Amino acid sequence: MEEWKKVFLSKRLAFLTVVLVGLLAHGFMMMNKISYHDDIHVLFNLGATMDLGRWGLEIIAWLSRATGLGWCSTPLFMGSLSLVLIGMSAVLVCEILHIDSRKGMILTGGIMAAFPVVASTFAFMFTAAPYFFAYFLISLSVYLVSRRHTAKRCAAAVFLMALSTGIYQASLAVCASLIVVLLIDHVLEYPERSFADHMKEAFLYAGTLLGGLALYFIVNQLALKLTDTELSSYQGMNGTYEIAKLPGKVLGTYHDFLGGGYTGINGTHFLSHGVKAVIVLTVIGVLAGLYQSKRARIVKAWALFLTALFPIAAYLVNFFSTEDSLRVHTLMVYSLVFVFIFPVCVMERVRREAKQETKDAATRGIKAWNYALGCVLVFFITAYVSIDNAAYLKMNFVQEQTTAWYQTLVTRIKSVDGYRDEYPVVLLGFPYWTEDQSFFHSDWFDGIAFDGFDYDQRRLVNDYAWERYLRYHLGYEPDFYVNDEEWWQLPEIKTMNCYPDDGSIKVVNEGIVVKFVE
Repeated sequence: MEEWKKVFLSKRLAFLTVVLVGLLAHGFMMMNKISYHDDIHVLFNLGATMDLGRWGLEIIAWLSRATGLGWCSTPLFMGSLSLVLIGMSAVLVCEILHIDSRKGMILTGGIMAAFPVVASTFAFMFTAAPYFFAYFLISLSVYLVSRRHTAKRCAAAVFLMALSTGIYQASLAVCASLIVVLLIDHVLEYPERSFADHMKEAFLYAGTLLGGLALYFIVNQLALKLTDTELSSYQGMNGTYEIAKLPGKVLGTYHDFLGGGYTGINGTHFLSHGVKAVIVLTVIGVLAGLYQSKRARIVKAWALFLTALFPIAAYLVNFFSTEDSLRVHTLMVYSLVFVFIFPVCVMERVRREAKQETKDAATRGIKAWNYALGCVLVFFITAYVSIDNAAYLKMNFVQEQTTAWYQTLVTRIKSVDGYRDEYPVVLLGFPYWTEDQSFFHSDWFDGIAFDGFDYDQRRLVNDYAWERYLRYHLGYEPDFYVNDEEWWQLPEIKTMNCYPDDGSIKVVNEGIVVKFVE
């Protein structure tokens, strides 16, 4: 406890920055209930657990049931808890990577709070806090072994890594990214270390990570057997991994990383090119740090190898699936936040080694590099705060538009000739195919395209969670028959128009039929 208190007090500025920037970026979502898609479908539980290999998430679900508190997608509580967990993770990341300056802590906390993956996760508010708890556990596990390599700490780290992976598998990419940046940091931080010492440390971290992964799989198999559950086929989770596909995945990963789009986070050319600028400036900083040092060539080569390995670690989720057509969702890539934390770490190292009192060209170049990189990172934090708010604004409007569309539909159903309250509602050609010339569309809104916020009115009206939407947003819950084949065959149906045209809703055989397509 004393150790953690000391760490927190020394890095509390990172925590405070997360809270402040987090409120600026996500306050709209936390103070309103924007609920659709998975969130409206899984409003009162944590969603899929065991069948997706998330036994740690099932433990949280069991605890919520056992305590009688239950689980609810509450935006203010879950959002606040998430910011606290992100703040604690930021404290640990700063401590692990020796980010001691006020500037470094502010940049680290700011980017960890504003990064749009947080907004994407908040679109699934029912499970946001557990996911950020998983990231905190990963940060804690790396912190434990980064300070002292005792057997007790290594065992604790293995357990925490396994539990974090059991909550959300994408935390593995966060772990790998943090470890790679840490190893590079140690090359820059400790010039007296030999190559053998660096390799020994690398094997220690790799062994801990693999130990956590092995423990995760062991517990996962036991949990599946005890609960008589089979893994879902979602994203190829129950498939067989083909090693021959790895070279293609590696090339695809470097393409995705260097492209800078990052699953819609950087949806404009300006932002994607800005990420490329961050990458270039970071590499320049690493090269400068190695050039001005007196480290052995093999140690420098090791640092360059780790730098080249970083994209694999940051985009590790690309290797999770056995399928060729893996759909990497935005909330799966919080590890990409290290694209911006890595340069902060390099800035700290280069700043320390530069001779601030000299006026030679090299020192002036380092100061110019430091200033340029700092300005770019501040820009990205500001831009991401703006993008997060724009995403929430977009979905607030789209939710209102969808509610209004459904309200009109319900009103027309209840206004049809011969309406009886006890009649079931028969929906033919719904959802997924519904068209309406009055659907709202905005090219500006199309620019917000990362997961959770890539909806427009048409897509949300046709979403799979439409029935829950009607239930919770409109309080409308009759008996529904959807695309029933017997109703399609009735002769009265063939003469009906398609919604929203007149004559698209009729009472037929004691059922209220709404026809959406021919």
